[in-house]
Parts: sequence; structure tokens; C-alpha cells
Amino acid sequence: ALPIWVRMVGDAMPHIPDRMDIHEGCVVLSLLYDAGMLAEYFATVAKAATKGVASRSSRGGGKVVSPSTFFGFEENVKTNELGRVTQLKLTRWRNTGDGVYRKSTVPYGLPNTVARLRSLRIIVLDECASLPLELGSLPFLESIHLLNCPQELFETGIPDGLRLPASVKN
Repeated sequence: ALPIWVRMVGDAMPHIPDRMDIHEGCVVLSLLYDAGMLAEYFATVAKAATKGVASRSSRGGGKVVSPSTFFGFEENVKTNELGRVTQLKLTRWRNTGDGVYRKSTVPYGLPNTVARLRSLRIIVLDECASLPLELGSLPFLESIHLLNCPQELFETGIPDGLRLPASVKN
């Protein structure tokens, strides 16, 4: 049997936007899996299916939403002309138990998988509790926007030696 992460990423692959390089799309899906977001999405969809409850949100308009809609690939992932990811916004969503998605306030750690997005220029992190050292290895990273991040990010979530870009906005 395939590991669960392979099945989840495989199930989500058809939802990678055409404008995005397939490798970059797989990296984004792996990043979502590593942050716990992809597993949460599929668990919510499965739970809704077994209960007969349609998953709905402002993102889905009252129906079960695809990963690309749920994670906002169109508005939260920008690419260059080669399909490489240049801008990424990560927000964790949760199900309220009745099939409705809401922005989660559960912090996540940014996985080191982000370092594989070599063309990334801007990253927006909502509710992020920790940054990987590898974030500093991105050659084109110009700006990090930190939204609603818990105090622990600023106390213990930034590793020693992490080279941050000149623009870090909180």
C-alpha cells in the first residue's frame, strides 16, 4: 500500500492549475501536506461525505470544494511565465463540524519543503508558529509577510542563523 501522503498528493495533483509547473505544483502540495493542511482538507471532505453533509464555504459556494479552490491556488499562488511559484500565501482552514470551512487559528510550522520553491519572491504566512532555517536559502526571497502569527514565532520559532530578507512585515 502507498503511504497516505503519496495518495493525498496524488489525489490533489489534478487540481494543480495549468499555469503552474507540475514540479512546483507537487512541491506546493507536499508543503501543504507537511504543514498538516492537506490531511485536514481530505479528512474534512471524507467526514462530510460519510455524514452526507456538503462541504461549504465562501470559497466553495455550498458544494464540496476542490483542493485548488480550498487553498486558493488562483489568488494565493502566483507564478512567473515559466510556471514557477513566485508568491505564496499559506492560510490554514478548518471545518467547524457542520461542513463549513473557517480560517483556523491553529498555528502551523512552515515546513522546510518551502526551500524547493527556488523562484519564490514573496511569502505570506498566516498563523505561522515557526520558520525553517532553509527559508534563508531561497535566492530571490524579497519579502515575508507575517499575519496573525503567535508570539511563539518571535520567541522561539525563528532558528538562529536564519537569513531573512530585508522586508519582513508583521
